[in-house]
Order: sequence, then structure tokens, then C-alpha cells
Amino acid sequence: MQTRLPDHEVVAAARAGDPTRLAESEGGVRRALRLPPYVALAAVSGPGGADYAGRLRAAAGGGVEVVGPDPAGRWLVRSPGPGPLCDLLAATARPAARVRVEVDPVRL
Repeated sequence: MQTRLPDHEVVAAARAGDPTRLAESEGGVRRALRLPPYVALAAVSGPGGADYAGRLRAAAGGGVEVVGPDPAGRWLVRSPGPGPLCDLLAATARPAARVRVEVDPVRL
């Protein structure tokens, strides 16, 4: 491995062959930024994304929030857990235009 940051947590975890080292250091950051596994997330995009995000925002409650759009035209739906997120997504009517909903998106 070639790096300019030999003391970085990722490199140290790889060198030790222990991924839990990275999980421990990353946990506090993910909790502070309200990222999984401490919250449930869904990304909404597509031609009907703005309409659907507005409907989700209007129906949201119980700690669920809808933020966005980001520069890529996506809205994030953040929930304290998977139950409220799934309930909101299931109960909100979809618009006629195409909508993409990514639960636990790989990229943010």
C-alpha cells in the first residue's frame, strides 16, 4: 500500500488486519453526522423526485426529516430507525413521474 498518510485509521486497521479498529474510530463521526448505522437513510431522485420529496416532507413526523436537494438533485430522508422510514415511504403516494428511492444509499 502506498500512502501519504501512513498513520491514518484505515491504514492502521489494514496493517493490523482488524477492521474493528476503523469501526470504533468511525462510530463517533457517524453518530455526530447522523449517518448509518445510527439512523436510517433513503435518497430520493428522478424526474418526480421534487414532488415526492415535498409529499414526504409534508407527511413526515416522528423524527423523520427530508433535506435537499443536493447539487445532484437528490433529497435525503433521515429517520431515527428503519421502521418510521419504511412506514413513511409506504404511506406516501408516488407522483406520476418516475422516482428513484434508494434505501441505505451506497453514495451520499
